[in-house]
Amino acid sequence: MNNKFKVILGTFAGIMIGGITVVGANQAIQAMQNTELKVNLNGQIQTFKDETTGETQYPITYHDRTYLPLRNVANLSGLNVDYDNNSKTAILTKEYSETQLIEAARVHLKITKDYVPSLASVEEQSDDMVLIHLFDIDDDHVATSDWYTVNKYTGVGTNVMGEKIDISPENLIKMIHKKISHSDIQRNLAYQSLLMEFYSNNKLPDIPEVDISMNNEKGKSMDKFAIVDVDNDGRDELIITHENASMAGLFQVIYDYDEEKDEIYTEYFGSPISKFYENGFADVNLLHNQGRAFGFMWPYNIIKYDSQSDKYLEFAYIDGWDKNYDEAFPMYVEEKFPSEIDKDNDGGIYEVDRQFMDNADFEKWIKDNCGELVEKTIIFSSFTEENFSDIEK
Repeated sequence: MNNKFKVILGTFAGIMIGGITVVGANQAIQAMQNTELKVNLNGQIQTFKDETTGETQYPITYHDRTYLPLRNVANLSGLNVDYDNNSKTAILTKEYSETQLIEAARVHLKITKDYVPSLASVEEQSDDMVLIHLFDIDDDHVATSDWYTVNKYTGVGTNVMGEKIDISPENLIKMIHKKISHSDIQRNLAYQSLLMEFYSNNKLPDIPEVDISMNNEKGKSMDKFAIVDVDNDGRDELIITHENASMAGLFQVIYDYDEEKDEIYTEYFGSPISKFYENGFADVNLLHNQGRAFGFMWPYNIIKYDSQSDKYLEFAYIDGWDKNYDEAFPMYVEEKFPSEIDKDNDGGIYEVDRQFMDNADFEKWIKDNCGELVEKTIIFSSFTEENFSDIEK
């Protein structure tokens, strides 16, 4: 039987804390039944019982080493225990259940063929092997995706084509990591190609024309980029901040990459984002401040990442009213500054979607509507061929 390990038993068999103890020839010993020692597994105290008599079995201390009942500890570890009386051998095996094997087979098929059938079942099994059928039912027709014949102790076997497969959890994790790594390489190469095209020809996807009015020999170094999972969707996005332009031509764009379609698409395009937050919100400062916010604050939009559309959407517009604006530009004042709202008398109030509020009320509005805003640190790199080359590494 595969993947079995044996412990030769003498007068007693035990698992020593820190390893497995093998006792050789039969011999009489004097050991202490340690009724005070407790075994804690994941926060729960374990009581060992004899499966035949139901009596409590206590740990044994012998020569300053502690031994636990083999069968009880094996069961806690998910191992089956058999005993061969002829060879005096305890045989421990790790056997996957039918449910575990079926789910592992479905995951394996998803990784290798990028498809998960709606149905799977164990059709046949012997002492060691199981036959797993992966299929769909379309009307009265059975559409088979694959047949897996695997060892129920190791997860190793073959598919219907006779190709070797391994659906053990350890191998599935390795396969997932390998697939993710390949995906990351593919994504980074796509981003690298886009950056080189913009660097050389001033062309970007979904942007018809890029303002390069301030372009010069060293102008491109004014632009910045970052590759980071900015929206917390598990994939890295490409952020480009275009500063090599007049004020009206400044912008920031966030791209994502679709591996299946081998396409780059836009998540955000607009004024440069001043702050990204861990919960998907972001602040976008207006390019100009020509209103009555004056010196009190700079108006900005709050945007929020929407996982359904995979885009940043507008959430709220934040403006302000500086009392000094009324004195500086009386010709533009149509209504008087509402001093009754300015409770802290600092000469400024916020305006959120035409609702005026003081500092304390504004902070409460932010917390109630946006939650705790923890700023995300984004490290940008300048536009140089050397930095583009580093993307591959």
